[in-house]
Amino acid sequence: VTSIGRHAFEDCSLLSSVTFPSGITTIEEYAFCNCDLRTFVAPQSLKTIGDRGFEENGLLTSVVINSPGFTTLNKFVFDDCSSLRTVILGDSVKELSAYSFGHAENMEYIVLGSGITTMDSMSMPFDPHNEQSSAKVMYHGTYDQYCSMFAKCGLEATYYPTYMLHFIPANVSIETSSLSIYLLSFLEIKVPSLSLTSTNS
Repeated sequence: VTSIGRHAFEDCSLLSSVTFPSGITTIEEYAFCNCDLRTFVAPQSLKTIGDRGFEENGLLTSVVINSPGFTTLNKFVFDDCSSLRTVILGDSVKELSAYSFGHAENMEYIVLGSGITTMDSMSMPFDPHNEQSSAKVMYHGTYDQYCSMFAKCGLEATYYPTYMLHFIPANVSIETSSLSIYLLSFLEIKVPSLSLTSTNS
């Protein structure tokens, strides 16, 4: 099995976990829309998730995508995942489309890899003008790289104010468990107990 088809498990309200076979490359549109998945760790072979692939998973709390061939997060993939709190995107991810994480108002932090070159201003739920927000945007790189990334995306580097930003040093790999150790040690953020580099998740 290399692909999970459109609408394959849509509206399976009792589906709370999935074990993906080794070699899966594609999860098509609406494949897991309106299920009750708790976590999603992309298998290393994954390259594509179609629009709205995991939309309306109301109990989903964490997403980890560290697959080397995965470059684009399509529109509405994790839209309306109201319980989503933790997102980690590896350095291979280059593009965040509109509402990739729309309406996830409870998100606490997102780790952005250094590969981002295109990011829709509506890709994330954070309100940059809400000073009460506890959300954090963590970028794997330097402030100069961050500014360059935002310029490439056609956005101002100040779009997210400094109280939302944190920079993860280059020597902390976001493809190993060293990230979870770093987040816990320096920011007192506990990553959910899941593998950051899953081969057969």
